[in-house]
Amino acid sequence: MNFIKSIIFKIGIGFLYGAGFAVAIVVIVSISFSKFSERSMSNMSEGKELKKDLKTEREFMFREYDESANLVTEITKERISENEFTLLGTLKNNGNANWSSINLKAELFNKDGEFIETCSEYISDKSSPGSSINFKLSCGNCSKLQLEEYHSYKLTIAGAHFNMK
Repeated sequence: MNFIKSIIFKIGIGFLYGAGFAVAIVVIVSISFSKFSERSMSNMSEGKELKKDLKTEREFMFREYDESANLVTEITKERISENEFTLLGTLKNNGNANWSSINLKAELFNKDGEFIETCSEYISDKSSPGSSINFKLSCGNCSKLQLEEYHSYKLTIAGAHFNMK
């Protein structure tokens, strides 16, 4: 009988060791799983943010010139006569992007507001945020007859190329 008690006792102790080992494994696996879940959720949210950042960067990279570029012209001197139409000025970049190959266009009008001529100037310099570039826009092809009719002009930025850096 002692022999049977000894076997049952050893089986009971083995069962307790086994149960303790199983509990320890379950605890370790559940902690590991929760950490893995937190990390994967964190990675998923980082992945979504990265995707969003890449999309924004791609849109920014292929950006076309529009008013949101915040390029501003300021005329500092006008030389306008029957023989000459010249504007001296400054192009300021009040935006947050780099621009180059900036095309300025002046449309000339008579007293009745009718269009009579156009002049343009190409600025090849790079315009960084906060920078200023001096320019000179002249109508080299304006005929004397057209300048005799001149009354006013409208200066616009016809286009520019976006630069990443």
